[in-house]
Amino acid sequence: MIALYARISKVGMDESRQVENLKRVVGDSPHKLFVDKISGTVPFEDRPQGAKLMKMARNGELESAEFWEVSRCGRNIADVTATLY
Repeated sequence: MIALYARISKVGMDESRQVENLKRVVGDSPHKLFVDKISGTVPFEDRPQGAKLMKMARNGELESAEFWEVSRCGRNIADVTATLY
């Protein structure tokens, strides 16, 4: 299963552009969508959906994770690097 991760900074914002683009990338492949509405300065594993994604990845339930932009993963290069490795 492929994880699709979208993040928007504020509750009133719309994540549909990210989600639609991610779904186009994976096509008909099985996937699970994770959406956080939280600042990119919050470490990935401290985000509700980010934590769920990481748990599934550690349990071997995901084959890959797709982010529309690296900034959706995080704004801090150290956190992004730790998340990706």
